Amino acid sequence: MRAARSWAGLVLALGLSGAAQAETPLSAAEVLEAVDARIPKLAAARWSIQEKEAKLLASRGSFDPTLTAKATVEDQDTYAWTVTDEALSLALPFGPELSVGHRMGVGKIPDYYGEYATADLGELRLSATLPLLQDLGMSPERAARLVAETEAEGARAKARQAEVEIAGKAALSWAKWVASGEKLRLAESLVELAQSRQQALTRQVDEGALARIHLLDNERALAERLGEAAQARQDLEVAALGLSLWFRDADFQPQRPDPGRLPPPRSDLPPDLGELQAAQVQAAQRHPDLAAADALLRAAEVELQRARSLLLPQLDLRGELARDLSADGNLPVEQMAGVDLKLPLFLRKGRGSVSAAQAAALHHRRAPGHRRWGLCRGGPGLGRCGRRPRALGAGGGRSGAGRGGGRAGAPRLCLGRQRPLPGGQARGGGGQGQQGPDRGPAGPGGPRWSRRPWPRASGSRRSASKAARGARCGRHPAARGGRKPR
Repeated sequence: MRAARSWAGLVLALGLSGAAQAETPLSAAEVLEAVDARIPKLAAARWSIQEKEAKLLASRGSFDPTLTAKATVEDQDTYAWTVTDEALSLALPFGPELSVGHRMGVGKIPDYYGEYATADLGELRLSATLPLLQDLGMSPERAARLVAETEAEGARAKARQAEVEIAGKAALSWAKWVASGEKLRLAESLVELAQSRQQALTRQVDEGALARIHLLDNERALAERLGEAAQARQDLEVAALGLSLWFRDADFQPQRPDPGRLPPPRSDLPPDLGELQAAQVQAAQRHPDLAAADALLRAAEVELQRARSLLLPQLDLRGELARDLSADGNLPVEQMAGVDLKLPLFLRKGRGSVSAAQAAALHHRRAPGHRRWGLCRGGPGLGRCGRRPRALGAGGGRSGAGRGGGRAGAPRLCLGRQRPLPGGQARGGGGQGQQGPDRGPAGPGGPRWSRRPWPRASGSRRSASKAARGARCGRHPAARGGRKPR
C-alpha cells in the first residue's frame, strides 16, 4: 500500500512536470537581461560615473572664454570722470593666455591718472601671456582636466567591473538552479526505476521464484531514493530563491522561476582546453580591473609631471598691443612687452609635491589590478618592470626545450620578482611540469605567486659544499681520515 501511494505521488509529480515543460526554457541570457540597474551596487557605480563626469565638466570650464567688465565713476570738486573697461580672455590648455579688450575714459581726468585717458572712441587692446618654464605644457587647469578624464575612465571601468561581477553572480545562480533541476530529474528517474523493480520483485516473490529478502532490500533502496528525491526537490527550491534575487520583473520584484522552465539536459562535450585558455587570457587582457588600474596610473603620472614643473621658476613673457580709436582717424599702435619672474627660495612645495606624486605613482603601478593579471603591457619584449616576460604555455613547469618554452603565439606574461608558493605550480613553460619538494604538479590552472624573494640555500647544502671544498684542499677531517685534533 505504501509503495502504491508513492507510485501515485510520483505519477502526479511527473504529470505536473510534463505540463509545465510546455513553457519556454529559462536561458542564462534571459536572466542577464532581467538583471535590473537598480541593484545597489550598479546604482552606486552609475552615480559614481555621474560624479566623475560632473567633475570633468567643471575642469573643462577652466578653458571657457571669460568676459569681464568694470566701470569706475569719480566725482570730485575739480575733476569728474568715468572709466569703463571690458575684456574677453581665453586660457589655452598648454599655458598661454590671450585677452582682447576695450577701455574708454570720459570726463575731466587728472594728469596723475593719465593711463585712464583715451580717445573719443576708446582704446582697443590685445594682450598675451606665455609661460616659459613653469606651467608650460602642464598648467594647473590642464593637469586638473587630465586627472578628471582619467578618473572618469576609471569610474566607467569600475562600473563595468560591477556589471561583470553582478552578471557572474546571476549566471552562477542560474547554473546552480539548472544543476539542481538535473539532480532532481536524476533522483526521480532512480525512484521510477526502483518502483518498477519493486513491482517485478513482488510478482516473482508471489510466484515463489525469489526470497522475500530481495523484496525488503528493494524497499530499503526505494526509501533511500525517495529521500534523495525530496532533498533534491528542496535544493531546487533553494536555488530558485537564490536565482530570484537577480531574476526580477519590470517592477523590481523577484521572480521565482517555475521548475517547468528548466532547460533540457545538454549532451554536448566540454569545450576544447585550448579555447578555454585563450578565453582566459583574453578575459585577463580586457578585464575592467586592469583598465581601472591603468586609469589610476595615468592620473598619478599626470600629477607627477605637474609636480615636477613646480621645481622650475615661474618665468612669464607678456606682451600687449593697444590703439586709441578716434573719429578723426586711428592713432599709432602702442606696443609693450615685459617679463615676470617668481622663484621660491626653498622649493619645499615643489619637492614635497614630487615626493607625494612619486609615491602615488609607485603605489598605483604596484596596485592589485596590475599584480593580479600580470600581463606585459610594455611592448613585445619587456614589461613594465623591465624584465623579460615568459610565454604563457598550456602547462606549468619547465619544458624539455628549456625555460619558458610556451606555445607559439601565446601572450607575454610578466612575472617580475614573483615566485611560486610552496605547493603551487612551477614557473611558466610549455611542456610537462617539474615535480619537487616545494612544487606541486604542474597543470593548466596557473601558478600561485608570492612577492617574497627566493629562499637561500639551506644549511645542509652549505655544509656539504664547505665539506667538499675542505676535502679537496686537505683541511677537512674527512680528508685526513680521522677526527679533528684537539
